Amino acid sequence: MRHAELVGKSDAELTALVEREFHQMLGFPAGSRIGTSSPLRRRELLALRPDIEVVGIRGCIEDRVAQVRRGDIDAAIVATCALKRLGLEAGIAEVLPFETHPMQGRLAVTARKGRDDLKAMFSAVGASDGGGMKREE
Repeated sequence: MRHAELVGKSDAELTALVEREFHQMLGFPAGSRIGTSSPLRRRELLALRPDIEVVGIRGCIEDRVAQVRRGDIDAAIVATCALKRLGLEAGIAEVLPFETHPMQGRLAVTARKGRDDLKAMFSAVGASDGGGMKREE
């Protein structure tokens, strides 16, 4: 059997705008292409800026940032915590007041049941069961 446990609280339950020239959201010209993978963020973007084009993007955070740097899209909306974990926070042009998923920024560790050594190790860095979010298979 395996046991999955959520690890750590998100210290950055925020949404970031990443773009090349450090414009803020309200400074983009009409028709700008802003990428996101989240339907919630899509709705929030269009509520704030109905004159922009929201495009779907996929890939890891580094791939999404690369799409912006290459000019494939004008900006991307990503989780601030992901940028911080990867040392990419210097690329944050603006932190947006968007709603985030309650699990955004959380990591999960999966290990064999009975590995108290691992449980102790992760407890030392703030691991918790996520308020009952444990699951055994």
